[in-house]
Amino acid sequence: MEDVVIVGGGPVGLISAIALARQGLQVRVVEAEPGVLPTPRAMGYARQVLDHLMLLDLFDDAAKVGFRSNEMAFRFIKTGEAFVSAFSYPEELDHPYVLTLAIDELTNVVVSHLPRYPQITCDWGSRFVQLTQFDDHVSLEVETNKGRETIKARWVIGADGGRSGVRKAIGQELVGYTWPDR
Repeated sequence: MEDVVIVGGGPVGLISAIALARQGLQVRVVEAEPGVLPTPRAMGYARQVLDHLMLLDLFDDAAKVGFRSNEMAFRFIKTGEAFVSAFSYPEELDHPYVLTLAIDELTNVVVSHLPRYPQITCDWGSRFVQLTQFDDHVSLEVETNKGRETIKARWVIGADGGRSGVRKAIGQELVGYTWPDR
């Protein structure tokens, strides 16, 4: 039985895997895509995220790939709106700026650190199908390139995005809203 299965191999899932592995847990990551998707989304990371990247020894490599800024430009193609937002953090902070790098770039940085953690296994190209909860564990059904597999774990983390199959499987909804014109 695995300690933790994480469904979703983006930065949230993989950073969580590193944090758990550093605590001595065996972690298995299940990701539907065959590798990191080259899609530039979620590009700005504020100081709170940077503090956590630093704690996990990921910050220096992320900072080499990204760039530091105190401003962000937002453009909404559908509505034609555009604006610049300036950030002002106290200089005594470790990170008085926003680090800008695309989500795939951050994910690649995290992936480059995975070999340091032999207790992390990544199943790229494996799709989460369903889960069943028990008192002392969870059972997941996963579709791999070799067929369907059942994985048992003490815990599961759903890091599989806004349309999370894990969240749906446990009967939870995404809390929040989307602007109707964006």
